[in-house]
Amino acid sequence: MNLKKIISTFTAFIIAAGTSALNVNAEADNGFTQTEISDSRIKPYISLTKQVLSRDELSSGHKVNVQVIVDTEDYSYAAAGLHIYYDPRLEIETDYDGRINVKRGYAAKDLSLSVFNDSTAEDYGMKGIFISTAGDDNSGTSGVLAEFTFNLPNNVHDGDVYPLDIVYKESSKVKDTFTTFNDNLTGRLMQAWAFTKGIYNNDTNYNFTADFSHIQRCPALWDIDPSYDGYIAVGFPVVTTTTTAPTTTTTTIRYTTTTTRTTTTARPTTTTRTTTTTRTTTTARTTTTARTTTTAKTTITTNSTTTKTPVTITTKPTGITLSGDANCDGKLSVADATLVLQYCGNKDKYTISEQGLLNADVDGTAGISAVDALIIQQVDAGIYDISDLPLTK
Repeated sequence: MNLKKIISTFTAFIIAAGTSALNVNAEADNGFTQTEISDSRIKPYISLTKQVLSRDELSSGHKVNVQVIVDTEDYSYAAAGLHIYYDPRLEIETDYDGRINVKRGYAAKDLSLSVFNDSTAEDYGMKGIFISTAGDDNSGTSGVLAEFTFNLPNNVHDGDVYPLDIVYKESSKVKDTFTTFNDNLTGRLMQAWAFTKGIYNNDTNYNFTADFSHIQRCPALWDIDPSYDGYIAVGFPVVTTTTTAPTTTTTTIRYTTTTTRTTTTARPTTTTRTTTTTRTTTTARTTTTARTTTTAKTTITTNSTTTKTPVTITTKPTGITLSGDANCDGKLSVADATLVLQYCGNKDKYTISEQGLLNADVDGTAGISAVDALIIQQVDAGIYDISDLPLTK
């Protein structure tokens, strides 16, 4: 589903054609050069929700809220017409009459807000809606413009990604817009910026990426289309480890010496001397990590000392034990994909054993990369069978 941001259509945006603030122009750049657009005084950015949830975190019925977010100078716009495309597996919530449930955000609190289905999205393998705002002055601000609720399928799987996209559409008569109430030069330049640099697209802003923390939970996001503007993903649960500092208690009884001396005078002379020395040291140490582990250690110190020299035996791996088993736990799972991705991002912090590196190299190209992590995840999802690994080029 690699969409083109600029889509020629004669049916788009008809619903907003009567809005007085709308100015009909031919292209996304509004007739300006890239240099003129770069010099625009107002540079709005429009984005969609990016979030990763585990299956445990999904609400009842797998409902997820998605926001349309505007980052711009406050009180700078009035008329906005935006096409939002979303994964066809998602279902947007509607009321009993079939009208889309939309929550007006703070950014549009002083503007009128309408939303409609856009059936033309089906031509591109997606579903779509059209959002429009209008006002008699520039009341639009930064913040959430609108919020919708989507229902995910009942059979969600770890690693599922549901893309969200802001798609610029135009025709010979009308086009999407983001401008001032009177569509002056400032508004037209602002609109050109919004649709060429303020959203991701295939022409001038082709560099959308997922957050790295999200990729760690859902490696499939590594390869998300760089023209999208948001996503919902189903990832692995967050693992939280709590560690408390070790506590050491030492009790020492100092030397106790008892001396008895007996002297008998007159012949014969007898002298008796008895010395008793006692020293006791007790050390208790408790360490708690995640689940509680208690270790008790008692040390009795005597005058004898024994030193043992450790002997380390290193065995190099001779072959693959299990393809994809990066953590060498004897099975292939999403934990292996996560470890490979962490290793690719920061080898100093995340390490893989020599055997694990040999097992994890599954993409048919020598060396470990994010592609290996993706293939391991695809095995877990059933796209590949473990017997297919390692792949051959």
